[in-house]
Amino acid sequence: MAPTKTREPKNTIQKDRIRRALEERRLEDTFFRKLVVKYGVSSSTLSNRECGSLTWQEGHADRQKLTLTMEKALEDWCKKLDDWGFPSRMDLLRAMAAALA
Repeated sequence: MAPTKTREPKNTIQKDRIRRALEERRLEDTFFRKLVVKYGVSSSTLSNRECGSLTWQEGHADRQKLTLTMEKALEDWCKKLDDWGFPSRMDLLRAMAAALA
């Protein structure tokens, strides 16, 4: 049996760091400078998020051709192809995205 692959996108890790830093800021009133060093995130990002700004993905959601559900379906399809040993080719990916849209 083949080993299971772990797929943890970098942006998920970064979002988690930002979330934990803001949570600590809210609970313990920690200075931004200390949070920047501890969590390795930008001080401007922390400041902006604390003031209620949206993430890049949230801010540009209206420009997307596929909904989040469609993107998830496309991602699952690519993972299945990978599990079966087939590479995700761009022409197939574009065709599947067009079919979903």
